[in-house]
Amino acid sequence: MGTIPGPVFFGVIIDQTCLLMGDNCLFYDNYRMSLFMMLIVVITKVLGVMLFVVALFFSLRLNISEEEDEESVENNNQTVSEDKE
Repeated sequence: MGTIPGPVFFGVIIDQTCLLMGDNCLFYDNYRMSLFMMLIVVITKVLGVMLFVVALFFSLRLNISEEEDEESVENNNQTVSEDKE
């Protein structure tokens, strides 16, 4: 589902920059097409970096350490061994 919007956006740009339409588009405004293509790519890259930074920020706020995980595993192992006896 994540790859569906890309071709749609680029298709709209190609259709919008068509200057002479026959059965297919015969001439394009190359400057507008290159500008719009670059803008879409830059905007999606910036959005991706921003979302990565937000995810990194929230993941660093979580207070999970390996020591706590090891202690909980040891406590669970002791409980299981006590139940077997």
